[in-house]
Amino acid sequence: MKTLSRNDLLSLVEITDHHLVSAYMPMLTGVDGRQNSIRIKNLLARAEEALIKTGIKPVRARQMIAATSELLAPQMLGQQTGPGIAVFLSDGEPLVYRLPFACDEVCRVGRQFYIIPALRWLRCDAPYYVLAVSQNQVRFFRGTRDEIEQVSVPDMPADRDAAVRFDDADPGLQAHSARPYLGRIKEGMAFHGHGGAPDAAKDFIAEYFREIDRALSGILRQASEPLVFVGVDYLFPIYQEANTYAHLLPTPVTGNPELSSPDELRQRAWQLVEETVRENREAELAKFGNRISQGRTKNGLEEILIAAEAGAVETLFIDPTVRRSGTFDPERLTVSVDDEPQDDSEDLMNLVATLVLRNGGAVESLETGRVPGGGEAAAILRYPFSAVPETSSASVSK
Repeated sequence: MKTLSRNDLLSLVEITDHHLVSAYMPMLTGVDGRQNSIRIKNLLARAEEALIKTGIKPVRARQMIAATSELLAPQMLGQQTGPGIAVFLSDGEPLVYRLPFACDEVCRVGRQFYIIPALRWLRCDAPYYVLAVSQNQVRFFRGTRDEIEQVSVPDMPADRDAAVRFDDADPGLQAHSARPYLGRIKEGMAFHGHGGAPDAAKDFIAEYFREIDRALSGILRQASEPLVFVGVDYLFPIYQEANTYAHLLPTPVTGNPELSSPDELRQRAWQLVEETVRENREAELAKFGNRISQGRTKNGLEEILIAAEAGAVETLFIDPTVRRSGTFDPERLTVSVDDEPQDDSEDLMNLVATLVLRNGGAVESLETGRVPGGGEAAAILRYPFSAVPETSSASVSK
């Protein structure tokens, strides 16, 4: 069972239909874990009933639920170690994910998959890269708060010796790596030649790092995630000089990475990335204030929905605890918010978040009271945008 990732979430928001099922369930552990199979069966029974209420034929509803039987068999659930599980059903293949976050039990049927629970987690998570370098080894990872995986990089030198062409170097200068003894943190290098050994050592390492940077450029060319350097302290300034990636964090994880497992690297790297996540969120909130005078902000769910449909929202701020039921007509640009949920209603907070992500915007899920302006939703716009075009007679109703 795959763990839900940011990329999975971005794929989910691209799917639209009238009968999309989203089911979230917290997993019990220990002796209570034996109840998980019955609990997910009961949750999907609720989903089947909800599908039938939307007008789908009972036989088709049963088929959609039955398609999950193999993925949600008791033996599969027994192997599930995350705090939660999510099931997403459409006319295509069922999608089942392990959740890296705790969740409430939820079952929703609508035109969009219900992503609000994942947005709360996304607020506290962020993808990043880790470059773990010693003179004897190079490893490159992609990580999140809870997971890390090693990434194969074409043309990446395996170690310092593989990167430096000694045959082309000054024949009067030879170098060898004094490999660390088990448990040592520092790496040693000894040089023999005609003097200038410290400068020569730095030149060899700098060339090594330039080779690494060239190899990474193919993967990082379109990226914007933070890159965390892991290595002994004297290597980082040399790597900073060789680096061309704009999002290298200014603070490294120090120590010999050869002595650390991938999960240990994840834990130490996340301590740095988490602070960056907080700083970026505060910067986005400050940007909202700066954009007000430029006419590039919106407060109010109705106007933000229309702007999101047009792709004008750069960053959406929402309070995920708020629910607003209603309908949105993207052709007439009308929004109706219900006093009480109706049969044809959808979750407008979920819809606006889906539209923003679908159009390449960002969504910040904030604690109650932290949304700019004090309301339920706010947005930074890519450009000044009129919620109702002058050529349209559309209205916004409530």
